[in-house]
Amino acid sequence: MVVWLRNSRWFLQRLTVTAVLVGLVLSCFAVSSALAAERTIHHKDVQHSIDQYLAKVESRLQHVDYTFTPFAQMDPFTLPGGRLQVDVLPAVKNIIGSRHFTLIYRIEGRTVKSVTVRGKLLVKADVVVAQRALTRGSLVRREDVSLARLDVSRIREPIFSLDNVVGKLVVRNVRVGQAVEQKNVEIPPVVSKGGFVKIIARRGSMLLTAVGIALEDGKMGDVIRVQNNSSKKIVMAEVVGPDQVEVEF
Repeated sequence: MVVWLRNSRWFLQRLTVTAVLVGLVLSCFAVSSALAAERTIHHKDVQHSIDQYLAKVESRLQHVDYTFTPFAQMDPFTLPGGRLQVDVLPAVKNIIGSRHFTLIYRIEGRTVKSVTVRGKLLVKADVVVAQRALTRGSLVRREDVSLARLDVSRIREPIFSLDNVVGKLVVRNVRVGQAVEQKNVEIPPVVSKGGFVKIIARRGSMLLTAVGIALEDGKMGDVIRVQNNSSKKIVMAEVVGPDQVEVEF
């Protein structure tokens, strides 16, 4: 009995020592694996993420080139192991004019780090510029404008096609060589204040016409005040064509 107890104690001591050793080995292996799974993000990795994002944007906007240069290099930082996702957010929704980008790092869908990179964004594109001075109240002709490759990072509303300018009304003066922006032009009215218009009145298959006078300018689709020449009654009518308006009765 005494021998059996001694043997049991010896066995338990050996078992305990073995368990401790195994535990230490497994613990060291776990720490080693965790360290091996960690990743260090360097400045070049951050720049690569931004470049990839801008490349995707370029693929959606033809003839536009984006180049972002950070003001300073970022210090490296470490992320835990796991499936990595990087989201890049520009400072301005339409990207043009952004002076910084925010990168959000997610591991297995969980946000673990966010960094903001400040720098200079260069955006080059073929945009519409004035070949001649465009004066308020004039209509843009084909020979008045051309395309030129410019840095549009400071142009709020650039226009990329001549077809989106020619025939429009100039509402703000534009200097020679200056980029034409959306705010500089608008669709011209097809009905002029004080001019005669054809009033079309519809009800089902019935159609009546009359002559009236426009009391305000109107573009296609605008609803304007029109005075019927015969009845002198003022009605609200929709502009449906050059010097034509339509009402319901």
